[in-house]
Amino acid sequence: HMREGEEGGEKLRLSIWDLGGQEQFFSLHLLVLSRYGVYAVFFDMRNLCSTATPDERRECLKYVRFWINSVSASTATASGGGRGAPILLIGTHKDMVPSVEEHEGISRLIHDEFGDTHVFNASVRPNREAEVATGRGQLWFFPVDNVKGLEDPSVKAAMKEIVACVEEEDYIKCKVAFTWMAVLDALKGKEAKAIALSEVVALGREKGMGKTGRATLEDEVQLMLAHLSGLGV
Repeated sequence: HMREGEEGGEKLRLSIWDLGGQEQFFSLHLLVLSRYGVYAVFFDMRNLCSTATPDERRECLKYVRFWINSVSASTATASGGGRGAPILLIGTHKDMVPSVEEHEGISRLIHDEFGDTHVFNASVRPNREAEVATGRGQLWFFPVDNVKGLEDPSVKAAMKEIVACVEEEDYIKCKVAFTWMAVLDALKGKEAKAIALSEVVALGREKGMGKTGRATLEDEVQLMLAHLSGLGV
């Protein structure tokens, strides 16, 4: 997704990662969950609506709790006051649960379940452009229609909120050395699926890294790799 910055600013380019929600992928989450991101946690509204069974509701809320806690545990920083990366809750199957009254009921259920937790209040972003019984109002999730896709206003609202979250973050304003970008361009041009650290160090030397006097070439390469990895590059 790309959007031109206001007043002729730079374009904003976001990479979308689909993290495996199945239990066998849980051990990999610590490798990919980064503070440099916005996380969309999806759940099936059919499991939280008025016709859902108690077991379906319990399992769905357990799933949501697991994901918001996982994101917070992996992305919260001391410098950020313990606040983790922003989280959007996305309710799917609006084509099967279309009632705004149902959406409001699900929103109340979510708030009743998580509203008194630090993670929820610090990280979960509300849907302030939601359709409710009285017109426009706030929900604690974005109900989306899988069938309509990008034609669904709620999908567009979620995308708009994600962009707003990113634009608020300090890390997108972080200045990066031209030498780092030159190394990144060179790495992208390689067809190999993996590259040795020694090759990256050699590329860094070739592109002029390690000459500031503030860090050795090897240390600067490690800093560069950590920064790019955190951004999901």
